[in-house]
Amino acid sequence: MSLRTKELMQVLEKFNKGEVGGYAKVQIVSRENKWKPKDIKEIKLVENKLIGAREKHRLFLLVD
Repeated sequence: MSLRTKELMQVLEKFNKGEVGGYAKVQIVSRENKWKPKDIKEIKLVENKLIGAREKHRLFLLVD
């Protein structure tokens, strides 16, 4: 999924409308752990299962 800034903002705005998504921590996940230009493959909201974490959800941006 190659997004332009305007399209990315529209997707993020949908997550931001809800109480859960609006306060989720954002995390970028890369399979290779290298910082070079990549496309966003998937955006998803997941429950944070870390014990003692303040935020209950995380918004994952999977890049490949």
